[in-house]
Amino acid sequence: MRTASCALIAASLLFSCANAILSSTSGSISYTYAQANGNDPLGSPDLPLQSLARSVPGLVPDQVKVIHWGNNSYLISWLSSNGQIGPSVVPPPANLVQSMVFYSSNDKYLNTSNTSTVMNASGISLTYTYDYTKDVTKGYLEVDYAHGPGPTLLPINYVSGVIHHVLVEGLMPSTTYYYKVGDPRYYNGVSGILSFKTLGALVPTPSKPSVYPFRLGIIADVGQTYNTSAVLARLMEVEIDAVALIGDFTYADNYDADGCMYYSYLGVGHCPFTYPEGDIGEQTYQPRWDTFGRLSEPLLSKTPFFFTNGNHEIEELPTGARFTSVNARYPGPPAAEIYSSIIHDFTNQLYLQTIVQGQPTDDEFDPMGAYKNMFYSADVPGAKLIFLTTFIGGDDFSSSSVQYKWFLSELKKVNRTLTPWLIVNFHFPMYTSYAGSYLGVECFRQSYEPLFYQYGVDLVFNGHVHSYERTNPVYNYSLNSCGTVHMTVGDGGNNEGITEYYNDEVISHLPYCAPGKSTTRVFPEWQPQACFSYPAPGGAYCYTSQPDWSAYRSPSWGFGVLTILNETTAHWLWNNTDIGSTAFDEAYFTHNPACLNGVGAPPEPPSVEAPPPEKTHHMKPPRHAHIAHKHRHHPPPPMKKHHHHHLKKAGMAVEMPL
Repeated sequence: MRTASCALIAASLLFSCANAILSSTSGSISYTYAQANGNDPLGSPDLPLQSLARSVPGLVPDQVKVIHWGNNSYLISWLSSNGQIGPSVVPPPANLVQSMVFYSSNDKYLNTSNTSTVMNASGISLTYTYDYTKDVTKGYLEVDYAHGPGPTLLPINYVSGVIHHVLVEGLMPSTTYYYKVGDPRYYNGVSGILSFKTLGALVPTPSKPSVYPFRLGIIADVGQTYNTSAVLARLMEVEIDAVALIGDFTYADNYDADGCMYYSYLGVGHCPFTYPEGDIGEQTYQPRWDTFGRLSEPLLSKTPFFFTNGNHEIEELPTGARFTSVNARYPGPPAAEIYSSIIHDFTNQLYLQTIVQGQPTDDEFDPMGAYKNMFYSADVPGAKLIFLTTFIGGDDFSSSSVQYKWFLSELKKVNRTLTPWLIVNFHFPMYTSYAGSYLGVECFRQSYEPLFYQYGVDLVFNGHVHSYERTNPVYNYSLNSCGTVHMTVGDGGNNEGITEYYNDEVISHLPYCAPGKSTTRVFPEWQPQACFSYPAPGGAYCYTSQPDWSAYRSPSWGFGVLTILNETTAHWLWNNTDIGSTAFDEAYFTHNPACLNGVGAPPEPPSVEAPPPEKTHHMKPPRHAHIAHKHRHHPPPPMKKHHHHHLKKAGMAVEMPL
């Protein structure tokens, strides 16, 4: 059993200033971003398209990022031209621009004439097309809000700029590399000099007898608002070795195809032509992928990057294709070790073509298609990071599903002596006490949580809920000394606004919380009917006060940093980035060797007799209870705020055994 000891520790934040400057070290962009809306942190609009427009000449690269690909391997990506949107635009010839990276660990000026110190690697290029004509009635846009009012009576589509990916291998650990990217054959074809530091060695060496500490920044549901810029600016002030984005990058799908924002917390945009609710792919404005790439470049061009997808990356097309944009721009390491016939060679052009074009339908899993990019693992100093998804179409999350089999195989391979920490990341949280996503992935939880317990998963990071919450060690909604700690960090700043309300605060407005097992319930539309559970005291569906497994929650914008200090102790700090706030949440996690691995079968869940599904009309929820769309996460309409007392102004540090 794990034992707990708690201590209050006085602490202060090292962060200040509501305004911050994000500047690309390549010199390609330099903007000043300010958090909007005075002292109201609930939401802010997206930064204007013009402020994040491509501003470099010729073929100078922008949107540069460094993706952690494997041990001593990093994928460096960028774009060398702007995306186009308009009548019958055609893809640029991607093969006319070379994909080259020049890099050195000891020549910060990258004197390419000195071939003994400057190395180079080449890669591939691609483009993708988003055909809007199949999205719009009669094949044209009625009004083009992105370029001014007026009829646009021609077919219209989006073609990406030329996207480049270069895999750089054999790099030394804990080493700063200077690099530039582009095609040197062209005037204005190469970036300025950038740099990033590789992750540390996985095992001790004579020159570095300890692999610790390892620092991981955590963000999710980021978007590209003024609040987003405040979160990114503050994160750049913190010393981290890598950053993980736990889904929902750009929120491009909150825009109609003509660039009119159809939804945000602030009610920005009243589009006269909108598409039917219910199919996420019928609204997505692809230029917002480009602006996000420029906004995030200052961070991601210098900090190795991990990620997993969220619901806003689905962007389903009328053709059935999904995840087209994220797969083309943010390819991840292939999670296909169980497919022995697949060659893990990213420099193969066919691999990229199948990722972008070979999208499977809902009832298929094509290991050479879209889902190849949806789950993978990474080894970092002291830890195994595993990235999963809850958005594989047709996945019932059963033990016979592909992702489940792969996940189990990964767990069995982890040597907890060499890799003491096991951290799992996926977008939609198992545990949240916020209204809107409560019990939202019960089928996934009921299938995967026993594996978390059996193999001693220490920490889980999630997004989707646009606020912060940390749990106590929990298993099956009960405090458990060998349970997992779950952290929801979907507070990255997006244009849908803060998730303000806890389920137990607005219980009277939630028809699905009606007491009594025989009472007709209107459950959230995304809740699988086969997986209802009744976790609250007395066998109720909803809690009437903060659950005991919920340790701390705050409806605020922010980010987190996990520092693995050694084999037994990790430190967690969540930072609130709201203007004027000094709130934070701090915890120390300590291993109990008895819970590290193979603790055996988890305890049986309590037997709760659930009412049979009733076929009845759906009650229309009251105005304040409209919570979540099937795919998009919409916060409830504004109500009077009354729970700022939940914020910890002085900060609390808690020692939490795992």
